[in-house]
Amino acid sequence: LRELAATAVGALAGAGSAEVQAAISKAGAIPALVKLVQVGAEVATQRQAAAALRNLAAGHRKNQATITQAGAVAPLVRLLKGGDSGAQAQAAAALGNLAGGEASGSDYGKQMLIARAGAIPPLVRLLRGDDPEVRQLAAGALRMLATDNADNQVAIAQAGAIRMLVRLLRDDSLDVRAESAAA
Repeated sequence: LRELAATAVGALAGAGSAEVQAAISKAGAIPALVKLVQVGAEVATQRQAAAALRNLAAGHRKNQATITQAGAVAPLVRLLKGGDSGAQAQAAAALGNLAGGEASGSDYGKQMLIARAGAIPPLVRLLRGDDPEVRQLAAGALRMLATDNADNQVAIAQAGAIRMLVRLLRDDSLDVRAESAAA
């Protein structure tokens, strides 16, 4: 039942309406979704909750702040390390959406919070994975963490991402190649 509820919330949030995203947040869904991402929930439920957080954070600064304040970053980073490929993909995308969305330079604090939570090493490891969606979303999250952030650019390079991103420029998946080039 929780998995279905998270799926429904994610679908509503993914419809692209800022009004719907705000209404879902106002209804108190974010703390409940963060609880579902944490250790103890079934992987399928974690995956759907991460997807819902991904959609709620997409382009919505207030929701990004609410999700971060609700403690979502650490469980999303844990999901990068231990979930199934679908959960890893959703966690990577959620962290990417939490890291930014505007080119105003105001994302530095969020980017550093995610980096300090340990997101960079597992994102770099996911670039080596078998699943093209995971590779694409991990590259996208690294791009968002690196945008206008020299500190994270150095950390990402030191974690070995450059070699992997260059290798992904020859990936079979066009989406992976495009995201790797953007990173």
